[in-house]
Amino acid sequence: MFFTNESNRPENVIAAAQEETVNMRDMRILRAKRSDRGWQLKYIALDDDLPVAAIERSLSRRLGEMVRMVNLHYDFDTAARMIYA
Repeated sequence: MFFTNESNRPENVIAAAQEETVNMRDMRILRAKRSDRGWQLKYIALDDDLPVAAIERSLSRRLGEMVRMVNLHYDFDTAARMIYA
């Protein structure tokens, strides 16, 4: 799925991010917000060794806009509840 700049909405960006991260079961994309530099995606994860830079590059190419991912760094129990809920 490729999105043009006109059709990029937060729910479309989240859907694209979820497709990119479908095999990363210890991660969840929570929000997408447009910023002056592109898109900012907020996520939670149980593992800090995820290939976030590679995901950002792939999504940036796919969406045609810069994507930056921000880990919310929730504590393990809270993150696990949110990811597996």
